[in-house]
Amino acid sequence: MRHVYECPNCRVIGDPRITRADAVSDRTAHRDRAHHGLAPSGLGHGPADSIQAVPGMLGQLARGAFADLAAAGQRRQHAKARAASAANARAERLATIAFFAVLVVVLVVITR
Repeated sequence: MRHVYECPNCRVIGDPRITRADAVSDRTAHRDRAHHGLAPSGLGHGPADSIQAVPGMLGQLARGAFADLAAAGQRRQHAKARAASAANARAERLATIAFFAVLVVVLVVITR
């Protein structure tokens, strides 16, 4: 995994570094040059600077593959939910028909 130093106050993003320690060195050098050695706090004038972990090419490919699998799983769940909803609607219609059939039989028996 690579690491990148970012200072949103200056709108600066460092080059990707192999180790976090290299990104920390970039941060120290930037703070010395641009902020006179001070660290941006993020309390009032924008967000503080940070070091972000950036996945490499394999990590990005894996993230994309997992996202595709998750989307396919969601589509499958939505299809199952629609099928279950249709089955519930059919069952409700059959129950309504059965209720009225029993009601008609009871009325016929009572009126005789």
